[in-house]
Amino acid sequence: MELKASIDKIFVLREIITDLETQVDTKALNENVLNEKVKELEAFITTQARSNETLHQEVESLKSEIGHGYQERIAQLEEQLRNTRTSSEQNIAIEQFTEQLRDIETTLDQKTKTLESLHAANSNSLSDNFSEDVFRTKFTEGNKSNSAGFAYKYTTTSFSAN
Repeated sequence: MELKASIDKIFVLREIITDLETQVDTKALNENVLNEKVKELEAFITTQARSNETLHQEVESLKSEIGHGYQERIAQLEEQLRNTRTSSEQNIAIEQFTEQLRDIETTLDQKTKTLESLHAANSNSLSDNFSEDVFRTKFTEGNKSNSAGFAYKYTTTSFSAN
């Protein structure tokens, strides 16, 4: 019996060894497959890294181009803004100048009217005084004779303010 038990044990051990060898072969095969996948993934990662680097460079290039384009556009807009400010400042200055001219016109009109009324009042006063003086002179001188015996005659002229 011992022999039979030993032989049975040998068969069991052979089956275990065969199973273990199969497992080792399967694991080796899986390891090879996984190593191939690792190599493929490493190649893919390298390709992706290169692609990412290329894309990153393109993005930076585009940023600088866009930035340059925006800088040009910003410069154009700033120039337009300066021109607009200049126009606005000119418009404000023109409006102030126009307002000052209106004030001057109003003042000039008022002073002209004042002068006209003073002139009219003065003309009337002078005209009245002049007429009285002329009348007196005509009357007094008209009664006197010069050495030639002619009478002085004066004519009065009226001045009217327009």
